[in-house]
Amino acid sequence: MTTEKLRLYLETSVWNFSFADDAPERMNSTKRFFDEVRRGAHDVYTSNLVLREISRAPEPRRSELVGLMEEISPVILPMPDEIETIVSRLVTEGVVPAKYDDDAAHIAIALVNDVDVLVSWNFKHIVKVKTRRMVSALCRMLGYREVDICTPEEVCVDG
Repeated sequence: MTTEKLRLYLETSVWNFSFADDAPERMNSTKRFFDEVRRGAHDVYTSNLVLREISRAPEPRRSELVGLMEEISPVILPMPDEIETIVSRLVTEGVVPAKYDDDAAHIAIALVNDVDVLVSWNFKHIVKVKTRRMVSALCRMLGYREVDICTPEEVCVDG
């Protein structure tokens, strides 16, 4: 039985945890995930928002992240104007605090670009039950296909 590749939007934390020596379990899980990506198990996407966040990282981390992105070569998703409307809604509905509107933007980018899964290690605002439920409800209200929100471990084919 063949399975269809998932379309995965990788927000900034996924890229960062490739180099997180202070969190070895998550770092190793992320490296396994990127090994699967290198083998072609997933179609990966990111955004200019991720590129902007990476550009603010201190050296040498910024160079490491840029090198990984160049190696993986994710498709850069567009950021149409409707993203701002969804971000506003996510903040207004209490899904994400206004102070962290970039986290809401990652969710909005995944929604409008019809990816299968938003992949993140951000447990504070993205990968949590409340966010999953509220995003699911918002998708239904706004007419978007639901997007799963998962960690790299959860989407690994090889477990």
